[in-house]
Amino acid sequence: MKSIFSKFLVLLLVVGLLLAVTPRQVQAQTAPVTPYGTWDAPTDLGVAGRPFVLNANGAYHMWYGVSATQLKYVTSTSPTFDISAAQVVSFTGTLVPTEYNSVSVLWDGTNFQLVTYGADSKEFAIYHSSDGYNFGEGTKIFTGSTTDFGSDFVQVDTPFLLKDGDNSYKLYFQVKTGVTPNLHYQIWSASSTSLSGTYILNANPAIAATYPARAHHPTVIKDGPTYYMFYTGTNQEGLYMATSLDGIAWTNYPTPLQTGRFSEPTVLKVDGSWHLFYEAGNIKHAIPVTRTLPAPAGRPAVIHDGTYFHMWYGTNSTLYYATSTDGDTFTPVAEVAFTGQVPNEKISVTVVKEADGFYMVAYNADADQKTFALYKSTDGINWVYQKDILTAPAGALKIDAPFLLQDGTGYKLYFQVKQDLTDTPYEIFMATADAIDGVYTPGATAAIPQVGGVRNFHPTVVKDGTIYYMWFTDNDQNGLYVATSSDGINWTKSQNPLAVPGPNAEPAVLKVNGLWHLYHQGASPSFAIQHITDGGLFLPVHSKLSMSPATMTKDINGGQQVVEIMATDVAAMTAYHMEVLFDHTKLQVVSVENGTLLNSTNTTVVEEDGKDLGNTTGRLKFGSALQAIGGVNYPVTGSGSLVKITFQPIDFGTTSFAIDGTLSRLVDWPDAFFIPYEVTGDADLAIVGFGPAVSFGYVAYDADPNGWLRGVSTDFTIVGANLTDATSLVVKLWGGEGGTTLLQTNTADLSGTLFDNFTGFTSPFDIFGNFNYVTDGFWTNVREAEYGKITAPTCVEAIATLADGTGISKKYCGDLVPGDRSLLLRGTIEPDGGTGQVPGGDSLVITNVNDTVSYLGLIEWYPADPAIGRTEGNRVGVEINAPTAFNTADTTFTVFGNTYTWDDVNDGDNFVWIYPKVTVVPQEWPIVVSWGGNITQTFTVKVLEGSTLNTPPLPTITSTDVAGPYIPGVPREFNITLSNLGGAIYERMIFDYRLDGVQTSDITSFEYSIGTGPWIVMGSRTTETYADCASGTGVCGQFGLAPDGFGPVGPDFSDTPKFRINFKNGFSATLPFTLNLSGKKLASDSTWTALTNFTANVRVYENVQITGTAPEYYLVGDAGTSTITITNPAGGAPYGNHIEFNLTILSAVKADIASATCTYGPVTLDILGMLSEVDGNLTGTLLPADGAFTVDAPYNRTISCTMVFNTAKSYTSTSEMLYVVGANKYVVATNTATAVVYPKPTIISPLLPGSFQQGVEKDITINVNNVGLMDTPNNFTLHLDLPEGTVVVYGPDTFTCGTTGCNIPVVLSAGDNALNLTVTFIAQSTDDVTISLVDPDIDPGRIMTSITGPNVVHADVALVTGTVTMQGRRTYNYAKFTLTGTFLGYGPYPSTTSDAAGAFSFTNIIADEYTITTDMPRYLNIYCNVDPSDQIPDLCKKITLSGNDALNTLWLRAGNANWTGGDNIIDGLDASQVGSNWGGAGSTDLTINHGDVNFDNIVNIQDLALVGGNMDLTSAQAYGTTWVP
Repeated sequence: MKSIFSKFLVLLLVVGLLLAVTPRQVQAQTAPVTPYGTWDAPTDLGVAGRPFVLNANGAYHMWYGVSATQLKYVTSTSPTFDISAAQVVSFTGTLVPTEYNSVSVLWDGTNFQLVTYGADSKEFAIYHSSDGYNFGEGTKIFTGSTTDFGSDFVQVDTPFLLKDGDNSYKLYFQVKTGVTPNLHYQIWSASSTSLSGTYILNANPAIAATYPARAHHPTVIKDGPTYYMFYTGTNQEGLYMATSLDGIAWTNYPTPLQTGRFSEPTVLKVDGSWHLFYEAGNIKHAIPVTRTLPAPAGRPAVIHDGTYFHMWYGTNSTLYYATSTDGDTFTPVAEVAFTGQVPNEKISVTVVKEADGFYMVAYNADADQKTFALYKSTDGINWVYQKDILTAPAGALKIDAPFLLQDGTGYKLYFQVKQDLTDTPYEIFMATADAIDGVYTPGATAAIPQVGGVRNFHPTVVKDGTIYYMWFTDNDQNGLYVATSSDGINWTKSQNPLAVPGPNAEPAVLKVNGLWHLYHQGASPSFAIQHITDGGLFLPVHSKLSMSPATMTKDINGGQQVVEIMATDVAAMTAYHMEVLFDHTKLQVVSVENGTLLNSTNTTVVEEDGKDLGNTTGRLKFGSALQAIGGVNYPVTGSGSLVKITFQPIDFGTTSFAIDGTLSRLVDWPDAFFIPYEVTGDADLAIVGFGPAVSFGYVAYDADPNGWLRGVSTDFTIVGANLTDATSLVVKLWGGEGGTTLLQTNTADLSGTLFDNFTGFTSPFDIFGNFNYVTDGFWTNVREAEYGKITAPTCVEAIATLADGTGISKKYCGDLVPGDRSLLLRGTIEPDGGTGQVPGGDSLVITNVNDTVSYLGLIEWYPADPAIGRTEGNRVGVEINAPTAFNTADTTFTVFGNTYTWDDVNDGDNFVWIYPKVTVVPQEWPIVVSWGGNITQTFTVKVLEGSTLNTPPLPTITSTDVAGPYIPGVPREFNITLSNLGGAIYERMIFDYRLDGVQTSDITSFEYSIGTGPWIVMGSRTTETYADCASGTGVCGQFGLAPDGFGPVGPDFSDTPKFRINFKNGFSATLPFTLNLSGKKLASDSTWTALTNFTANVRVYENVQITGTAPEYYLVGDAGTSTITITNPAGGAPYGNHIEFNLTILSAVKADIASATCTYGPVTLDILGMLSEVDGNLTGTLLPADGAFTVDAPYNRTISCTMVFNTAKSYTSTSEMLYVVGANKYVVATNTATAVVYPKPTIISPLLPGSFQQGVEKDITINVNNVGLMDTPNNFTLHLDLPEGTVVVYGPDTFTCGTTGCNIPVVLSAGDNALNLTVTFIAQSTDDVTISLVDPDIDPGRIMTSITGPNVVHADVALVTGTVTMQGRRTYNYAKFTLTGTFLGYGPYPSTTSDAAGAFSFTNIIADEYTITTDMPRYLNIYCNVDPSDQIPDLCKKITLSGNDALNTLWLRAGNANWTGGDNIIDGLDASQVGSNWGGAGSTDLTINHGDVNFDNIVNIQDLALVGGNMDLTSAQAYGTTWVP
């Protein structure tokens, strides 16, 4: 049944695949009408003038010039107009057109944009209007000159503006040169990247009419990939047409489409219909003569040029050309025309596109059809015979169906040869040439010979990577075959046709952006061309994927298993991504790893970061990729193990591992495209074994008649099988952690039918009972020496061999239920009868429940009693009783951390007394009794929450002098007495103190001394504390041998320690002081007990203060004034005249200061003369003690000082007031001030004044040096004397200079400052430029420093264009190029961002030598290092530019995911970036590192393949010699 189902499933998949890729008929646009040919009889619009017609917003708009200075506007919903509704067009502003009867108009979505003359007839300007007839100020966009058009240039005229993409505009116009009557008219074009920008003249005329012929009045339309230009000839006679593929280089048709007057033509295409408006007396409207081209049918020749699909199709006598953007829907363009020679037969052609146009191989004009000729076209429509290139081999009757391949080594021409007329055998030959127009040499034998009468027709060849593929048809052109080759010469042909629905005549295959396309001629009678885009149908599928082994039966408890994904016949594989489906409720994947196939001795293998074992989804995801070394990849070809999967069964039943053939991928190299494959088999699995539920626990019951069972019983179940005809069943009982010690073994008696059909069983293990296994009959029991009496059972294990030989097992180590071994052996506990009760106090509340005695109330304190070994403390007591009539010989109990033998300490025949000491509330003590072995019982004694402990008398603290008063800065002693008369014994005591209202920063020193001992600084001992309090404002600490304390302290202890304190700061209020005494009864107690405390209020005089003022900063040589003020508050100390005043200036000598004077009342002191140089400082006493002056409370005096500095630096000065007491001097007030002296700043600006480009921003650096930190922020004004209109960008701000220049606010750092600005001059200039600096906060009127120099602003001259392509991408947008000038310093110039086709451009560039760099995220870039210490090799690419130029196409290498910061090497960082973003969406944020290397909006195996395939590749390796700009 399974085999039938599998085949049916495969059949469904195949049928579904065929249905999904049924060939699509190539579609054509509805009723395509070609612009080639004549136009129907025109309709007269009834008005004279020069017309321009626009279709926008669902309406027609016409402007027509009545005269040189009168223009009218009218609108209509149809191509006919009500002229009576016309409005007169007006222009306002300073720039209005000199005349405007010939105009061109665009609609930009908001406004009409009109182009006509500017101030004269040599320039064009653009004007804007929202209504179509009121136009505002003009902007000049193009000016013609004799430099452009020669010395006889007269004027430009009749502009036509074309919007050609998002940032591309083309302006077409006629140019008049010569002297009347010998006037010459040609059509030229100019280009711009913005609508109102400057338009740069293209190098050559678009229509270079040769005198006396003239080309007038161009109008251009782009339809598909083709540009069409219509214009009139000499004297506006005849309607001519030219075509182009880029809008710049044109193919002109010298014969007019139609004769007559066609002045000022406008051609539109609206909803597929073409319209022509022109002037011939009146304004005329015409439509083309209907000339519908046939839909694609017949024999197709299809190519893709990177943007468009091009198809040539038709019959023997007629060939048509069509284009498409998607390969499905084609727009017929025109019937193909030939000149020079016309092919004898116009179908079965082959076309390639080279840099200079299209090339076609077809018959020449000979009737014998034995010669191929080469034709060339620039537009795909008009073909010119070049030469004959191949003649049929000798003996051939005919050659046919050529296919030309350019494979990088030259040109290979494949074709079919007819050998005779009888059986008409056809074989496929090949000829080669070095150049497309070279000599083609045919091979001596057929590339695909006919075998067994089978004819081979119509070859088409694609080289994909290193493999050549050839498709061709058979006898009836119904079967499609494929052959492969490694060199394009020697071929291996498939034996059977591909599964592509027929007929398959005239196949054409191409690969575009990774997608395969097959075109072929359909069935008669229409022969409509068919299109298939699934390469899986028409590519040879060599590769296969399968699971191994295909079938498995596994024990659910049998551990980890392995299954593998096998790959067969893979070619050039560099990576894979596998997805495998499985039932995650039955299987769990343990690990997945790369197999043995994807390995190479020259590379390493990396895993994709999206690995998912699938244990929650049932979908395993895993992939790996080769990682190149040195930028060279080595893909793998062959067969073997692709993926190794290790799994664990977790549930019973049948299941499988199945490869998802839709989402699994094999990736080739170098394109990183997917390799087709087929899935040929899954892995089927059956899971059986012992069930998860195991019953395991202690039992004690009468198993009559088999005796008492006192031990363990266990139950097992079997899932997916039973014990019928089983060959073995063993159950083992284990002890020890994890079941390491075997205790007992039960072996089932399977000789009879006792266990038949059993899917479950019970196995008993007796330990303390007398169970009889013989009379029970089911089991044979074997016991080890220790079988469970001492060692507790922990695990049970069952092992069976089923009837089919499958082995199953299970070891269970869960909890025993029930698990209490002491169910049969229990003692009792009770209070001892009074211990803990306070005499005369309230009675204790005592409870005795569940082996626990609890006490609640006041617990009595007891003195130490050495006679009974009791220490002082609070206690309770209990009595433990053994089970009645129990022999306690082997019984022990454990309490207080010690183990005792019961019979050694018992207080009676069967009881012991235990007296726990209570130290905290609540508290409890476990008492563990082992009754004669390993059966234990636990009793508990508790003192409950809410209980209290009776305490002994407490010590006292007193002091008479701690309150002060104290003078800040002057130390003072005080005393404290401690007494413990009549108290308890404390092994340790300690003091904690708190002085509120202060912090340690308010105290200079705090010390204590005990007895005659030395003074000890508070907190100086590593174990004592002295710090700001954790909460509130205060100083907290400990003393007295903290943290262990001092002692022992007996009941007669008394002592008076001394203290000394020096306050730094005074206070207006008294300071609360608290001293706490704590004690420990035992030194080992974990916590201190609060015993008593002492409080006082401390008086400290308020501080005398020295304050001052000073200038914000000094400059060298400038005088500055400062002040010093002495203030003593009313709450200060009465110092009297015992005062001395000192001054110190640090790190200064007298030479640093020009002068220093201070005014004290009527006296002026020469301070500098009173100071001496001491140890590198200036210091001296200004006012001596005892008579100079008196400081009472209160007191206030101010002294004024003037300073002049010679040296620029910071000066720190300290003023001190000293209180003199005998020989001792105490500093009671200080003031420290800093004077900052700065030098005069300077300005250095290397680039401004300098050389600039008009309209192009330039980054400059202005260095402002020798700046002091004068303010925070350090604000200055930088004044730039620049021409009016100049734009300056500094930081986030933009400034436009006025008539007096620009004022730039700047914040400067101390020292040298580099100010980075961007300057854009709007006009040429040679005026000098001045830069100056002002301090707006201190003296805004003073210029601190300035520089002046010559400045030159240059104009613009050049346009540069280029194209970029990118590895692994199908579109080439986001790239930017930069040009940096070498000699004149212009640039860097940024290009436009490349569009989808890779095009970019530069405008407005000065002539110079330029260095080229690129900026393309996630790709290796072109760069140029100038630092010789840079470890990355130099890669400088340069061009010399004197005019317009075009760069060669650059192919960028992919994989630089970690590209920011100038990383131009592909390495592990890039692989890590892909891993970080694995499986996520892509990103178009070009400023960040990201793993979406190929910008396909997903991070997957293709990105990893690009990184791996280019691993270790650098920009120098990629472009150093391969790209010349």
